[in-house]
Amino acid sequence: MQRSRTDREPSKDFCSHQPASGYTSLIFGPGRIQGAVAGEPWCAYFVSWAAAQAGAPLGENGEGLGSVAQITDWARRAGKLLPAGTTPRPGDLILFGTHHVGIVESVAADGTITTVEGNTGDAVRRRQRAPSEATGFVRL
Repeated sequence: MQRSRTDREPSKDFCSHQPASGYTSLIFGPGRIQGAVAGEPWCAYFVSWAAAQAGAPLGENGEGLGSVAQITDWARRAGKLLPAGTTPRPGDLILFGTHHVGIVESVAADGTITTVEGNTGDAVRRRQRAPSEATGFVRL
């Protein structure tokens, strides 16, 4: 299964479609992210799934979270929310307001942030982001 597609230009329609083929069962299948609903925005479901796979589940009880607002609220309560302008680390979540979330893969010397994001162009993709695009980070 191809997990990252970089062969075409990413779309700007964040978190608005059902997961690309192959991710549906990972995110919405039995025993996956609690409360996940097929057809709903899925960037938060994707980072919840990835965090759980890495041993750092999101949510009060590790249940995963289905929206960027829920992730932000949980991170604030748990003392994991970092402000924009913080230098992120690989594995941190990167927030784009309340409409999109991704995972920091690396940070270049010039500050460019490489991310892995679900539901960007209706796929999981590696993206290059300017630090100014982030509205905050979640340290897992």
